[in-house]
This record gives sequence, C-alpha cells and structure tokens, in this order.
Amino acid sequence: MLRRARIGLLLAAVCASAIGSPLVLPTAADVRAAREALAAAEVADGPESAPAAAALERLAQALIVAAPPGAEAETLARRAVAIRRAAGERSLLAPSLIVFAHALMRQGKMADARAPLEEALRIAEKARDGTGTADALYDLAKVDFHLSDYPASRAAAERSVALREKSLGPDDLATGESLEVLGSALTYLGEYHRAGETFRRALTVLEHRLGPDDPRIALTLGNYGTVAWFEGNYSEARSLYARTLAIAEQARGPKDPMVASALVNVANASVRMGDYAAARGDYDRALAISEEISGPTSPDVAILLINYGVTLEELGEIRRADAAYRRALAILEPLDSEYADELSNLLLNMGALATALRDPHAALPLLERAKALAEKTLEAGNPELALHLSGIAAVQLELGNVEAARPLAEQALALQPDPHIDAMQALQVLARIALQRGDVGQAR
Repeated sequence: MLRRARIGLLLAAVCASAIGSPLVLPTAADVRAAREALAAAEVADGPESAPAAAALERLAQALIVAAPPGAEAETLARRAVAIRRAAGERSLLAPSLIVFAHALMRQGKMADARAPLEEALRIAEKARDGTGTADALYDLAKVDFHLSDYPASRAAAERSVALREKSLGPDDLATGESLEVLGSALTYLGEYHRAGETFRRALTVLEHRLGPDDPRIALTLGNYGTVAWFEGNYSEARSLYARTLAIAEQARGPKDPMVASALVNVANASVRMGDYAAARGDYDRALAISEEISGPTSPDVAILLINYGVTLEELGEIRRADAAYRRALAILEPLDSEYADELSNLLLNMGALATALRDPHAALPLLERAKALAEKTLEAGNPELALHLSGIAAVQLELGNVEAARPLAEQALALQPDPHIDAMQALQVLARIALQRGDVGQAR
C-alpha cells in the first residue's frame, strides 16, 4: 500500500536558466568595463544616441548572466528599446527587444517577456531575417514552456529547429539548444518516443560542440533520463542520471543543489529497479546536501524523507523509516494546503506502516486523514482514492468493524476494478468477510 511522494526529477532543467548559459561568463571586470563604456557613450554621443543604446544593451546582457536576478538589467534594456524605437531603427529594435525579454525572463517575469518577444518575431519575419526569427521563436518556446502552454512551446521550438537547421546547420550549438527545448515540450505532452529521439539529437550536437563533460550536457542528460523513466526503462534512466551526477560533481563540487537533485534521480531509478541498498546510499547523500543548503525544515527535505522512508521500509529498517516519516510530517503539517498531495501520501505511508506493525488503532486516524486530504485534491471517483478506501477497510476489519469495512472495500473495488494492483487489498477484505460468514465459494 506504500505510496511515494511526488518524485523530483530533473525534467525541464533545460529551461531553468531561461536564457541559456554563455560559453564564457562575464567577470566583474567585464561588467565594470561595460559600465565605463556606457558612461563614455553618453558623454560623447548623448544619452539617447545609438551608441548609448548599444552600450546599454551590452551592459544589460552582462548583468543578466553575471549578476543575481535584479531590476537593473531590465531598466537598462528598457531604455535601449525606447532609444531604438524613437530612432525608427527596426533592424536594431528586434535584438534590443530580445535583450529586454531576457532581462524579464531572468527575474521570472515570463508572462511579461512574451510581448517584447512577439514584437521581435514580427519584425524579424517581416524583414525575412531567418536568424532573428529563429532566435525569437526559441525564446518564445521557453516562455511558453514556463507558462505551461506546452503545445505553443512545441510549435515555436519546432519552427526554431527548422530555421536553425536550414541557416546554421544540424550540428550547430544553437540548433542543439532548440532541440533541447523541443524535447522538454514533447515530454510534457506525453510524446515520449519523439522526445527521446529529440534529446538524443540534442545530446549529439551539444557533446560535439561543448565536450562530453560540459555542465550544460548534464541538463540534457537529466531530461533524456526522465524520458527513459517515463517509458519504464529504469536501467537507462539510472545510467543517464549517473552521468548527470558525475558532471555536476565535477563542475559544481559535491555539495551543490544540482548534485542533490541528480542523486535523488539516481536513487529513485534504483528503487524502481529493486536496488534499495544503492538507493539508500544516494538518498543519504542527497539528504545531507539538501539539509545543509535548504535547512532541515525545508519542504524539499520533507519530500526526500518520504521517498527515503519507503526505501528504508523495503530494506526492513522500520524504525529508521518511521523516524524519517515523522520528521517529514513535522515539516509538512504546517504547510497543509500547499503540500496537501505530499502530506496525504505521507500519512498513507505512515498508516500502512502502522498496519504492517499490527497497530490498527494507530493506523486508522492516519489513513482517514490521508483520505480526507486526497479527497480535497482529487476529483470524485478518481481511481487513486481506491488505495485510501481499501486501506481503511483493511484496518476496520482488523478492529472487528465488519459493517464499516465492507462498503469501503466495495467502493474501492468500484473505483479500481480487478485486476489492477490497487484492487487487491479490497478483494482480500471482501474475501475475509465472506470467510467469516462461512461463504467459501464467495471468498474464492
């Protein structure tokens, strides 16, 4: 009856930075030089001049990738757009709009970034600028992805891929980046086979252009591994996640959030393969990193603790599993509404553990709370409710409450009919009730 918390895969990590990663990050000296160039242009040519606009764009670009998210790059880019627009320089306005959009995306203002990108796209298309069109489409695909409009993201990414393959070639770095965004959109749309082929193509391009150990390769490997996961190929998924982990450790050190995420993915794949001992070691490391980075009361730590507890149960380490669940409960209970699904799964696991330990009095309130939370997040008649109903039915039967157990088991069976695995417990309850009545034929 165990139900894990939502698994934190690396899917969509390709879009995490929103604007991609330059080959060479600007240094503090580069930013300082860009500021000095802007000041010089404003003095020599005026603050509303074309040279000033170009200097504003360069400084904004440097700040976007070199600094933590902030409003300065947005302000600078907005000024540059205003200068380009006032001068009627449409050929220069489109690139300036893209810089402005990048400044917004860097701050997570995805919805606000759409308008400048759409304007840049219209300008590029009217000018028959294939490169500018592909660039705007690539950024629009990322914005739509973040806004959960996966069909629009796929359409924009497909056009970007086609244009970049035609103008730059199929093995250009920009083509590989467009393929990566397309693969993410396809994955969320459930087109796993095509997503896998797309990520394979992207990986080939990026490895050729960047080398097999570049940190950006780790993101592609993680997304590719997630597709393998969804297709049920856990061995391949674990292999790809392991490569992600090795690159992340080499590039970022042993105590980085990306390392923790990769460890969780490797551990989750190990669990699906039945390799619980390997999973425990990876969960141990991931938990230590997450606690150090996010603090011991972070919701991310709680979700990891739930998955860790399930693994400990499978290894027979019941006391450690119970301790992991109780820690997770202490973290998630104050966040009831925000993490209702995770809390419901946790309570279900705790109830199942109490049931296995022959403590039905402890199990019943846990399972009833889990069901109440699940009913808030799931529609009536959702098959997932069967697991909650059958669990409570089994406990009621252990407590001798036959009349309470029977309707619960029947409801569970109606939601998730035989031969689904979630129906087995309900069938067992009904069979035991029939045996208690002496109806051996019905029990069979």
